[in-house]
Amino acid sequence: MMVAVPGVRLVSVVFELLFVLEFVTSLNIPTCCPKGHVLVDSTGVNARLYRWRLFKCVPRPGDPIELYGFHIRNDNTNNIPKCEDVVAVKIHGPIPLGRNSCLGLLDGEYYALTCPVHPTELISEVNSVRKCCPVGSAYSFKEMKCSKLPSKSRGLTNFAQLFDEPTIVHSGSLECLSTSVVVDYRSSDFNVSFQNGDLIVGQSAFDTNSFCLESILNDKKSDAGDPMIAGSTGFSPLGTGASDLLSEGYLIRTCHTAAVCDRIACVRRCCRFDERLVRRNGTTMCIADPKDLHIDFYDIEHVQDGDGNFTTVVPKVFGVLQMQKCPKYPLRPEYSDSDIYYFHFRDGSLYLPAEKLFYKNNDYCVQNALSDFGNQVEAFLCFDSSEKGLVKFRVYSIGLMISSVFLGMTILVYLCVPKLLNIPGKNLICHALSMMCAYIGLFLIQHSNLQFTICYPLAFFIYFSFMATFAWLNIMCFDIWWTFGSSQGTRGLDSFRDSHRFLLYSVYAWGVPSIFTTITLCIDYFKLVSDYFHPNIGEGRCWFSQTSSPPHLLFFLTPIGILILTNSVLFVLTLRHCNRVKREIFRMQSSSSEKKSLKKRFISDKARFMMNTKLFIVMGVSWLLEIISTAFYTPDHVAIWYVSDFFNVLQGVFVFFIFVFKRRVWAAIMERLGVGKRNIFHPGFGTTVTTPTTMVTSMNDLRKMRSSDGFPLTPIHQQDLI
Repeated sequence: MMVAVPGVRLVSVVFELLFVLEFVTSLNIPTCCPKGHVLVDSTGVNARLYRWRLFKCVPRPGDPIELYGFHIRNDNTNNIPKCEDVVAVKIHGPIPLGRNSCLGLLDGEYYALTCPVHPTELISEVNSVRKCCPVGSAYSFKEMKCSKLPSKSRGLTNFAQLFDEPTIVHSGSLECLSTSVVVDYRSSDFNVSFQNGDLIVGQSAFDTNSFCLESILNDKKSDAGDPMIAGSTGFSPLGTGASDLLSEGYLIRTCHTAAVCDRIACVRRCCRFDERLVRRNGTTMCIADPKDLHIDFYDIEHVQDGDGNFTTVVPKVFGVLQMQKCPKYPLRPEYSDSDIYYFHFRDGSLYLPAEKLFYKNNDYCVQNALSDFGNQVEAFLCFDSSEKGLVKFRVYSIGLMISSVFLGMTILVYLCVPKLLNIPGKNLICHALSMMCAYIGLFLIQHSNLQFTICYPLAFFIYFSFMATFAWLNIMCFDIWWTFGSSQGTRGLDSFRDSHRFLLYSVYAWGVPSIFTTITLCIDYFKLVSDYFHPNIGEGRCWFSQTSSPPHLLFFLTPIGILILTNSVLFVLTLRHCNRVKREIFRMQSSSSEKKSLKKRFISDKARFMMNTKLFIVMGVSWLLEIISTAFYTPDHVAIWYVSDFFNVLQGVFVFFIFVFKRRVWAAIMERLGVGKRNIFHPGFGTTVTTPTTMVTSMNDLRKMRSSDGFPLTPIHQQDLI
């Protein structure tokens, strides 16, 4: 039986302790250079003489990147490996190192200098992780951004326990791809470990380029005026001097693929996750900004109280998609209840109670925005991009071009046929020209991603063209009322030459739209009204930002409504006088030559009145539907918009069929083209045969009579052409 000798046992224990101490010490890899120094490659011209590179330490110029981390010691000495073939390895992932190794800064990058060793002599790996905030800062959930810690505090304490091998910590915001989803975790809610250079969070693994770590600032401590904030001299390499200011746990920011949105709620930002939106003077751009979004989520499926408020839900984790490039318009919940929105905690969809609709994260975006009205979080909806919306968009665009073609043909016919260039004909040309310009402008903004410098003036050109369209329709209604509805109107107008009449008409029909356009431009550009009534022209598209908004109703549809109302009054007055003239004609004796001339004149004016009536009904009814659907908009009445859009987009076709698609007009066109004169008095051409018994007045007398258009009558009844 052997007896243990106490002295031998003591020696054995000492050796074990020395081995453990050496092993622990070996895990702390030294820095290559003293504090305030960096590595430089000094091989230079001697590269031909040596098969390896030479390095030395020199004082650092300026204030370069500092090397710090975990299990890294700086004994303020030169620790460059002393071997003939020193190898410099850039650290961008786990790198195995031997005993004779060091870490340093070379050309602003982190490098390990080591001597080649046998694999069995490798003692540890050096890793590299990213700190989300700059050195000396921690993340504040109150401010939603990085906040400074007391002087000399690095803020690494909270996640130091993750690493049991040498690890370099470098600071800087996480750079995720624009297609990635940014997801923030709190370590207190998940199991977190660091294995083989990857961070494991729950069931997900992230390489060193896909995550960053950050300590969390205790906002209650900082608000209470903790003495550490006033300045503390407490300092340790890992920043323990600020530990009282830090909350337990730490933030983990990660880059995910879009597939993560199948498991968690995801919202979409308009810009990148490290940017904000700036809207000033009609321009919108994304600029760098460190502040994150604060998103409130709600349980849309359950109501909290009788007022219709939804239950607030705080999810453990949610994702942030980046970069929404669709044409969009802002929601204004602070000015309109119909724009109030909520984010659903289940999938991150945006819910509009006014419409009872959910918008997926591909159909909206939300962003910190800096505008002329201050800093605020704003939500934007994309214009309809669904398959149904795209079909409607294509049909709408095709309709605009078809109408433009028919309006162009109407203008061409009336310009090329001299017999049609009377006062009503000129009025019609100006009306059709204004409408065609508006439709072409609408087509352009539908199919072009125009810059603001082009989009903004184009929007006001379209606005002016629409106003001019209705102003000229107003002139057409006034002209037929004055001619046919006023008992003294004809004698009054006969005192003017036709050019004078048309000049007065032009001053009104171009002047009124110019006034409306100037007023709207000044209000929009100089922000002369509250945001609730601000036109927001050019915001998201080259028109009013929302066609169901109060500004669109006030500045566009209200002037149109006034002109339509005026036309309605003129229509009723003209109809009354038409019936009165008809009764007076039939009371006159049948042999009276005055009766026959008045009857012919009445028939001619009535025909023109009926044409204007058709145009008024087509334009007036469709735009009245537009006004009603905007003023009393609800999702259940969206069909009214489809009806009004259908009539509005095809108005050019209606104008052509009302004013050109007439047999007598076609006869005049054929005559102008020299195809051959047709006997328009032939029954087959659709006219009444004139016989000597009914034609009491001679043709010479007819030529001396003036029609309501201010032109002599001809054998083909020129006044019936308009």
